[in-house]
Amino acid sequence: MNYSFLGIDGEGRNLRQTDVLGFFNPKAGLYYDFSEKTKFYASFAVANREPNREDYTESTAENRPEHETLFNTEAGFLQTWNTASLGLNLYHMLYKNQLALTGELNDVGAAKRVNIPDSYRMGLEFVGGARFYKNFEFNSTLTPSMNKAKAFTEFIDNWDTGGQLQVEHKNTDLALSPNVIGSAGLSYEIFGNDTKKSLNLSLLGKYVGKQYIDNTSNENTVLDAYFYSDFRINFKVKTNVLNEIGVTLLVQNLFDASFSSNAWTYRYLWAGYDARPDDPYARLEGGNVYNLTGFFPQAGRNYLLGLTVAF
Repeated sequence: MNYSFLGIDGEGRNLRQTDVLGFFNPKAGLYYDFSEKTKFYASFAVANREPNREDYTESTAENRPEHETLFNTEAGFLQTWNTASLGLNLYHMLYKNQLALTGELNDVGAAKRVNIPDSYRMGLEFVGGARFYKNFEFNSTLTPSMNKAKAFTEFIDNWDTGGQLQVEHKNTDLALSPNVIGSAGLSYEIFGNDTKKSLNLSLLGKYVGKQYIDNTSNENTVLDAYFYSDFRINFKVKTNVLNEIGVTLLVQNLFDASFSSNAWTYRYLWAGYDARPDDPYARLEGGNVYNLTGFFPQAGRNYLLGLTVAF
């Protein structure tokens, strides 16, 4: 990858700069069929990711982070029966120099994305489904996982001194990485084996576990677990004029749950001023440490109507 761009130097001037990155991303996999209904697989892959655009344009070459490398190992199996299936996948994602924001500022005053030396994601993915009793079908997924940064340094702005406080962290959760994700869905086909028309009703629920907004595992900056459900009606009919006409009604967040799926946070120290009366984002963590945290609320119950026509 070859970059040519205008980037800031130590004097704050925009100068023409270049960078060349060479990546080697091998991938290998093994598949084995024990029988027509039992299959096993394993794979290993390497992936690399270059720094973001602002890591080039808003920092000097001396403050630029290195690229990130991921080693991904997976193994699993799939078992099927006449009316059911079950799959299990084990994965381990080892990061070297993972790119992350830690609160540190670079030499031109911009937020600095740094390399966390060692971090990983490890978990199990369960996938299962079954068809039973008069065209009912059930599907589910479950992913328990661990997502950790082995060690990194957090930088907290000190508004009293104009400097930054350094806090060492070990074995903390990666930002926005829930330890449990799951879903379950139930669908019913009303017309069964009718080849001219179909009417399918589906109810899907999804659960996302508690997440930390940054890499510190700080209980003061948490994105709460949430659950929501969607309901879908899908009708299709074949005619003599058109190959197929389909109408879909999707009711998203059926039970009007209140939740946020993303958030941001900024932590600082200021003994001279309590911003809480003046700033709705400000929260006291303890001592003189505060955070400004904002959440992105998702829509309540909403509707989507779609029409498809196949000629």
